[in-house]
Amino acid sequence: EPEPEPEPAPEPEPEPEPAPEPEPEPEPVPEPVPEPEPEPEVDRDASARVIQKAMRRFINRVRYLRALRIWKDQEAARKQRIAEGRAGSMNMGVNAAMKVEGVTAGGAAANAGIMVGDIVVLVRTTGRGGKKILSPTPNRFKFSESVGPQNEVFEGTHVEVVVVRDPAQQKKWLEKNLEPPSPDDQAEHDAWIRGVEDVETIILPVVIGAESDKVRDNRLKKMKEMKELYKIEKMDAQLVIDFMSYPDKCKEFTRKVYAKADNDGSGVLELKEMEKVFEQMAECTGCKPPSEDEMKQLFYIMDESHDGEVSFEEFFPTFRSYQMKAIAKLVAYDEDKRSKK
Repeated sequence: EPEPEPEPAPEPEPEPEPAPEPEPEPEPVPEPVPEPEPEPEVDRDASARVIQKAMRRFINRVRYLRALRIWKDQEAARKQRIAEGRAGSMNMGVNAAMKVEGVTAGGAAANAGIMVGDIVVLVRTTGRGGKKILSPTPNRFKFSESVGPQNEVFEGTHVEVVVVRDPAQQKKWLEKNLEPPSPDDQAEHDAWIRGVEDVETIILPVVIGAESDKVRDNRLKKMKEMKELYKIEKMDAQLVIDFMSYPDKCKEFTRKVYAKADNDGSGVLELKEMEKVFEQMAECTGCKPPSEDEMKQLFYIMDESHDGEVSFEEFFPTFRSYQMKAIAKLVAYDEDKRSKK
């Protein structure tokens, strides 16, 4: 038999291809470091302005609170003075034509802006119940009457003073030569007001000041002269001054006279008893006592409860006001007599 053909030798397996070398990893690129942002410039001037503004606001607040406290204290003191009825003063001098001749430095008139040379033509005061009173001022005694306790104008009271300042307007006012209006003549009063409205005026708010010792001394001297001149033997000049300037002394004296007139000791006065008080005061001041009709009218005003009796609290304010008006009339009469000599 033929020999079998030998099996072909197996082909050698191909050698595996070498694994590709790994590509080297790329080196990481460093991230760029951000540049630091520049610090914002500080506006030091603006900061200083803010601080200064805050400081000013704080200081103004402190000043306001301090001023408010002072004002409240002054207002409380003013109300107390009015309640006590302390006599006050404009702290200025006027001549017979109501031309200002002197103004006390730091006084009521000076603080209001009243100047030497001004002519006072009108005073507006607030009466009882808040009623506005127009007070013509044809002479200095009418002026004194309009700003005295008789019109419930005391130290601390607010008034308005109307003056003529321009020389041309003053001449125009003086040429009018208006007659002083009588208290009861409405036509004369209206004519005076129309005359005031016809000239240029300045309205000055005034807070009535304290009465000086000099004013009181001059007033006392004047009353003593009048006592001698008119032979008013029973006039008590010092008592008159007490009524005008010292409310505490005035009240004390009035209380004694009131108690003496209270015959039945009831603590209140009837009409007949009240007449005795006015009669005694008339002797002491040299003024005429009220007529029968005036007495009834006064009693009606005082008797606020309308029970036919008047307590001291009802009696005193009206009584003092009446006495002040009577004294002012006496002084005006004296001035008129002197001017005619």
